[in-house]
Amino acid sequence: LDLFETICKDKRVSPNFVASTLCGTITNLERRGMDSGLLKTEDILEAFSLVAEGKIAKESLEMIFERLMSDKTKTLSHTTDSFLVKDDTEVHRELDELIKSNLKIIEEQGLRSIGPLMGLAMKTLRGKVDGQKLNQLLEDKIKAKIDSK
Repeated sequence: LDLFETICKDKRVSPNFVASTLCGTITNLERRGMDSGLLKTEDILEAFSLVAEGKIAKESLEMIFERLMSDKTKTLSHTTDSFLVKDDTEVHRELDELIKSNLKIIEEQGLRSIGPLMGLAMKTLRGKVDGQKLNQLLEDKIKAKIDSK
């Protein structure tokens, strides 16, 4: 409870998300045989702080905690390096490539192509971009591609 209240002092993080992560995500990782004792309070606080600052996506917390709890990495900084949020230029470039290589799907399915392409985008960008933001960017790019035809 103290940890929850400390994290929630930062109003940029949703209390529901914090509670879900602390109670659900960590418990699920324990059920998969991982050791929550390896997860330090400082690491949890720093991870939520990085989410609040927009440096990592909230979707990456489970993967970060999994690495720490499975003893694959010893420090949060080594773990978060691979989950740092990509800048918009890089995200746009990757989405443009995705659209370019899947033009046939867009032509056949129109806006319904967002679902399959979102799945492909998440394979490379999961944990590096907020999912809602990624979905909106992809939708905008697909609409622009359809309108340009």
